Amino acid sequence: LIGEKPSIFKADNADPTLYKKLWSTITSGKTWIGEFNNKKKDGTPFLVRTAIAPVLDENGETMNYLSVMENTTKQKEVEMKLHDTLENMESLVSKRTSQLEIARKNLEISLDKEKKLSELKSRFVATASHQFRTPLTVINANVGLLKMYGLDEESQGKLDKISNRIQSEVRRMTELMDETLILGKINSGGIRVNLQMCGLIVLAEKIVEKFNAIQDDGRKMEIKVVGDAREIKLDVKLMEHALSNLVSNAFKYSPNCTPPMLTINFEEKGIKITVKDHGVGIPKKDLKNVFTAFYRGSNVNDIKGTGMGTSIAKEYVELNGGTIGVTSEENRGASFTIELKDHSFSEEMCGKEQPAEVELSLDHST
Repeated sequence: LIGEKPSIFKADNADPTLYKKLWSTITSGKTWIGEFNNKKKDGTPFLVRTAIAPVLDENGETMNYLSVMENTTKQKEVEMKLHDTLENMESLVSKRTSQLEIARKNLEISLDKEKKLSELKSRFVATASHQFRTPLTVINANVGLLKMYGLDEESQGKLDKISNRIQSEVRRMTELMDETLILGKINSGGIRVNLQMCGLIVLAEKIVEKFNAIQDDGRKMEIKVVGDAREIKLDVKLMEHALSNLVSNAFKYSPNCTPPMLTINFEEKGIKITVKDHGVGIPKKDLKNVFTAFYRGSNVNDIKGTGMGTSIAKEYVELNGGTIGVTSEENRGASFTIELKDHSFSEEMCGKEQPAEVELSLDHST
């Protein structure tokens, strides 16, 4: 009946102010939309979202009211948990990113001070291992859990956008951590090679196929073989990692350009492997620092990287008894060449029946 107090406001927890505003709205001929707390018959509280509109007769007079109600308790709980979790995670990512960037800058400066290098590496490796790996794993796992919430399309879109940004930064920090730890292993002499006969063509095809499959622009690197193919004795894991860095860089620094090329030249006294791209190239002033850890070219600030990929590739090639060089011209691409000599390994360098003591990730790049 018109004027009768709705049963939802007869509860002892009804808000008089809310009721007054509601009644004022609908008696003026307008629709009221809002939320309020209510209780079930057993006393259990729940949140209700409702819309109440006046129903008019043929003379424009209010003869009744139409109400549509929805229990939004669970939705509100999910939204609150999601909001709190995202705030905490973004805060943690921001804090860890700042800490890692500070550590990287300090390490870059300290690398020039030979007498403090050993102490700095030990401190950084210990801190990085304990302070960053576990939080990064937790962040990544929680982002995955968040994506399992059943949300409306708009909320899910916002969640996916934030989650993808967080996961991207986690991968970037993890990459920087892994390459820094590997570099520390190299400089401290913690890596020893495990030699075995290797078919370079098969190895190159494996690496190229992997990177061809993930190019968004559909480019495909080709492999060119010159001379009579033969196997060579080297550490397969270390060479795979070195070549992967060069192939990754060839694609990354030549967006929307002619596809890069990998050439294997079997010469009489050795083998040359060349990875050539047609991208941004390397400025002349930067060429001397290409293989320096943490150094990045002055023309690649808009392209993400750690500045350690080519440095690690150089170390791994040299552990295999080879050399690596680069020729480049800005805006005309770059060409990295690895030269390997047959029978160039000694027992002292190789060690006996010991694999490379390092955890490899083949997606690292400068």
